[in-house]
Amino acid sequence: MFPSVRWSVAILMAVLSILWSGAAHAHAGLLESSPADSEVLAQAPDRVLLRFNEPVQVTSLRLVDPAGGAVQLRPETGGPPDRVTAALPELSSGTYVLSWRLASADGHPLGGSLVFSVGAPSGNPSGSAGPVTDSVPVGLTVLYAAARVVTYGASLLTAGLVIFALLFRRHAVVASPYLAVLLSTSIAAVSTVLGLGLQALILGSAAAFLAPADFSTFLAPGTTVSALLRLDGLALLLAAAAWQWSLPVLGPLGAVMVAASFAFTGHTAPWDSLWLSGLLVLHLLAIAFWAGAFWPLLVATRHSDRNGVAQLMVAFSGVATVIVPLLVGAGLVMAWRLVGSWSALVTTAYGLTLSAKILIVAGMLGLAALNKWRLVPALRQGADASERLRRSILGEAALAGAVFVATAVLTSVPPPAGGSTGEHTRHGTDPGQVVRSSTGPLDLTLSVTPARPGENAIELRVAGSDGSLRDVLSVTLHLGSPDLGIENIPRAMARTGPGSYRLQGPELAVSGRWRFGADLLVSDFEKRTAEFIIDIEGDHGLR
Repeated sequence: MFPSVRWSVAILMAVLSILWSGAAHAHAGLLESSPADSEVLAQAPDRVLLRFNEPVQVTSLRLVDPAGGAVQLRPETGGPPDRVTAALPELSSGTYVLSWRLASADGHPLGGSLVFSVGAPSGNPSGSAGPVTDSVPVGLTVLYAAARVVTYGASLLTAGLVIFALLFRRHAVVASPYLAVLLSTSIAAVSTVLGLGLQALILGSAAAFLAPADFSTFLAPGTTVSALLRLDGLALLLAAAAWQWSLPVLGPLGAVMVAASFAFTGHTAPWDSLWLSGLLVLHLLAIAFWAGAFWPLLVATRHSDRNGVAQLMVAFSGVATVIVPLLVGAGLVMAWRLVGSWSALVTTAYGLTLSAKILIVAGMLGLAALNKWRLVPALRQGADASERLRRSILGEAALAGAVFVATAVLTSVPPPAGGSTGEHTRHGTDPGQVVRSSTGPLDLTLSVTPARPGENAIELRVAGSDGSLRDVLSVTLHLGSPDLGIENIPRAMARTGPGSYRLQGPELAVSGRWRFGADLLVSDFEKRTAEFIIDIEGDHGLR
């Protein structure tokens, strides 16, 4: 039907293949280890195994024992280039830290550590804290926000165009959606890739591009999966529009993939709440159906067959009668779950943005009601009714654009602490060590209990400048000890309540000076970091 169809689909799939390849080889990552990280072994192992996703060259392999002594291990030769094996000395009971430095296939130096225990994990020091804040140019945040709005709008528009074609393509007044889908797919793909680059630049500054092997580490959690899932979904939607015989299969599959891609970022990630993610996908599919109808309906109103246009509008209204309540219902449930109180709708940035979105959707519902009960019945009377219907549809489309803006903002603003899931729990009565710091508008309190070698509970409380607890999207703690030769041990902290995050484990296996780096992802385009230095005491209690 269209000579350029095969070329456009082939080019998009080639781009997706390149992106998948780049993501798969972003940096040398540890795929497998024996012993495994955090594993507790009944018997002491006689060797270690590290398997990476690409060939590596080990420059240092150290084992730190429970007493803090370090042993240099000698990597064995002759094995596969992506594996590192070494014999271990005789190990006693307690917790050990295995640290390595290596060069990846492109020569980029990398370091890492893992913790394991034999038998069982090993069983007021001064601390200081120094803030490290990131200064993000306003222009970058504005450009990133614009890219998010375009990504939301173009992606859901693409899904909606294909859904509309699937449901109503048998009406003679409905035009082929291919050219519109090709345009919206291209815009969505470009804005998605642009958004990845901007986010990496904002969160990692120039380091994200000066060290491309670490590019993915500068992205928010779930961002890479979200982008690749969206791009694959867009490719399926484009193929469905190009070959309409494939619409019944590729159309729904591509639309669900595009909608699901947005569940991996923001406040409804599937690893936090699977049912909330499912509700978001349903909500976005309903929005896509509504938004995707504007262009084909506008084109149809210019058709000379006014009776055919009226039949299309009646059929569309019948489907919308079912879809729109799903959209509104799912939106309200998610809103209540994330906000948690009526007062938060007018006292928080998240609540105010959500309130604005609700008002805009109410305006769209009003125009839709006008179309259904007044303008559509008048279509057969003359061209004037068609013109009024076109203006009403254009008004809905403009309001839909505002909804996309509000939606993009909502995924970048943390919800009120009271509306998030989870309950605050205190663990133990010994405060151990407590150190404080601030980063930008956030005040941080880090506590380590009991602050002795072995099992420790590490808790971080995040508060705003007014003292109220403040939720962030994620907290990653980086533990290491340059003095002991222990490389970075990254650990995601679990949310235990409003503004409270916790990590418990044997990572602080030996006494000495430890460096704690806290990465707080405040929003999709704002990261705050703070550094804490804490001395872990040996056999003594608090000084």
